[in-house]
Amino acid sequence: MLLIRDEFYKLAKEIKKGNVKVVTELIPFIDWVNKKYSVKVLNVSIEYEKIKNKIIPRISIILERRSDFNKFVDDRLTIDINKQNECLEAFLKLYPKKIKNVEEAFVTFDNFENTAIYEAISAVKKDELEEIKKSVDKDCLWLIDNTMGFFVVFTNTEKEREEINTSDACKIIKEKLFNLVKLYDEFNYITPDILKIEFDSKENFEKNYKGNWFYYYR
Repeated sequence: MLLIRDEFYKLAKEIKKGNVKVVTELIPFIDWVNKKYSVKVLNVSIEYEKIKNKIIPRISIILERRSDFNKFVDDRLTIDINKQNECLEAFLKLYPKKIKNVEEAFVTFDNFENTAIYEAISAVKKDELEEIKKSVDKDCLWLIDNTMGFFVVFTNTEKEREEINTSDACKIIKEKLFNLVKLYDEFNYITPDILKIEFDSKENFEKNYKGNWFYYYR
């Protein structure tokens, strides 16, 4: 998974914004992938990992959109081996002397859009979420959390969670969260249908997860 703190992600952001250009040498390979699979590749990087005393070359292809990424990876994040091998063969054909330990090389795929959305949601401040909670004027709300790159709206009890799911307050909360996160949506990826908002309760959090965030999100 591409992480916010990864230098590869930070570089891809600058490429997306037009502040940095892709390494010229890699453009033929990027063009090949784009044309072959009808996708948009933002960047490609070559990194070396040490695994069991072996130096393993990893060719990382970062795809801009989730729909592009899904052409290479299924719902369980299992890579399509045929496409992975096709990309590796094309890369080695274009750059036969660019990497070491060719026999150990492999290709991975990353999803820029998902990470950008995660970053936007994570950027929302706790006091902004508290303001939304207060503005809804519902005593049943305990907390709105965005720790894991999506929103969880907690009521105090399970009964209140069931009630709020069928109330106008549910729609209002979703609209307010969407409008808020759009302020941080740098690349305009977030739409109401893909913004993940869940409803839970403090009662469930304390009863089934011992009030522990690690247990809750693992």
